[in-house]
Amino acid sequence: MDAYLAEGGTVEKLDDADMAQLMRHRLRREAASYASAVARGVPHDVADVDYHERRMAVFAALRP
Repeated sequence: MDAYLAEGGTVEKLDDADMAQLMRHRLRREAASYASAVARGVPHDVADVDYHERRMAVFAALRP
């Protein structure tokens, strides 16, 4: 974020709470994409499932 702002980025600096909410939004979208793929029958290996479980743990940890 600091590098983006230093280069003239247009977004104001975010506090930790706002950044956490942006991260949760991203994780929520990734989880929805994963669930959609599972529903379509896309195969997932152990690493995929592990990543998804860790993603959901981080999502929960970032809850305000």
